[in-house]
Amino acid sequence: REKAHVPVSPDLWIEYHKKYSIPADCLVFVFLGMPLGISFARSGRGISFGSAVLIIFIYYALMTLGETLGNTRIMDARLSMCLPNIILFVAGMAVFLKKGRE
Repeated sequence: REKAHVPVSPDLWIEYHKKYSIPADCLVFVFLGMPLGISFARSGRGISFGSAVLIIFIYYALMTLGETLGNTRIMDARLSMCLPNIILFVAGMAVFLKKGRE
């Protein structure tokens, strides 16, 4: 007997892919934080703290945007949950390569 196909809600797919996306953020934050930590070490604590808060705010804004795009089915759930990782990884690699040239 063949099983009937039960459609899965987008919320479940978002949560499933979020379980894998959030741990991958650690690597993204390493590539983003390493060059920023080196460059802001001489500037002081205020700029370092402010940049960290700004990066965390951007990350959560992108995560919320990805959840919204995935729940409304504008974007695939896998891509919508990897959106913050992709954007911050590209930004981190750009900063990493720029600091490597200096």
